[in-house]
Amino acid sequence: MDGSVSYAEFSTMIPGDPQNQPALNAVKRLRDDMIPSAFQGIPKNQYKIYVGGSSAEVVDSVEMTDEYFPIVIGIVLFLSLLLLLFAFRSITISIASIIMNLLSVGASYGLLVLVFQKGFLIDFIGFQQVDQLEFWLPLFMFSILFGLSMDYHVFMLSRIKENFDETNSTDNSVAFGLRKTASIITGAALIMVAVFGGFALGDITFFQSMGFGLGAAVLIDATIVRSILVPSVLKILGTRAWYLPSWLNWIPNISIEGSTDKAFTENVKQRFESYNWNVIEIKDSEDCEAISRSIGVAKNSDLPSLLILKSKIGYGSPNKFNSEKAHGEALGEEEVKLTREKLGWDYEPFNIPDEIYN
Repeated sequence: MDGSVSYAEFSTMIPGDPQNQPALNAVKRLRDDMIPSAFQGIPKNQYKIYVGGSSAEVVDSVEMTDEYFPIVIGIVLFLSLLLLLFAFRSITISIASIIMNLLSVGASYGLLVLVFQKGFLIDFIGFQQVDQLEFWLPLFMFSILFGLSMDYHVFMLSRIKENFDETNSTDNSVAFGLRKTASIITGAALIMVAVFGGFALGDITFFQSMGFGLGAAVLIDATIVRSILVPSVLKILGTRAWYLPSWLNWIPNISIEGSTDKAFTENVKQRFESYNWNVIEIKDSEDCEAISRSIGVAKNSDLPSLLILKSKIGYGSPNKFNSEKAHGEALGEEEVKLTREKLGWDYEPFNIPDEIYN
């Protein structure tokens, strides 16, 4: 080449699919072996060589994805650990939650390789076998699946923690949380599986792998992980599940449920009792007999009565009941409906003295 030439462009065709593995290997060999050999003995600061094209673009994208994949995972896991620590004030719960979510993601990766690369049941399912999965799929699936599984997990844990704060019984709390959330989590998971299944039913291979991987992971997470592994681990750990080292006591006590903890309830009880109110606390808002007995006590009392159901405040005076707010809390609509329809207690609004609010 003439030494006066400052720019030159060469074009060549790679036989076959420009995005298959032989084409990508050719780009790597050109960059790593052929170009350095051709310019051997020439200082690198005297020339610049760029290798472009669709094959080179794939190679660069794969390298960038490989570079940032561990960084993304590290950031997501670290932020998840912090948020779980602030939400539940338990190092055990935080670490166990991350491990459980990683199990769901790892299981989906394994199924993708087993079905699409190894060809397990590929003809029966109707998918197309591939030599390798799309390079962006692991990072994409991790981002989606970790968010979905963490959503289900926090929803279940919040119900378990709510009951544990009231009963201090791990066994009862796990059973309560599972009973309250299982149907909702299963229903939401089935909807997501149906949505992802729509992608898998297409003829395009990367849509098939994406839909199958996401759908399988959500199904595994909602059934095996969320309904079996998480309750089992919490039951085995017992009260140790809520362990927080002393050096982490600086973490603020932030409740996901808002002001529904014991301290709030005790404060409300003391405030109302100081104004000669009859305070009645009901541990289980679904215990109709306990509610009926408490209402009977309120009816026969000469004092105005405050009913506290699972830290949600409903208040009333003799023969009166309502669901207006007291200290930012209110009796839920379902409890009001339960009281009115099943227990037959008429309800009329009335005003709490202003001084109780002050």
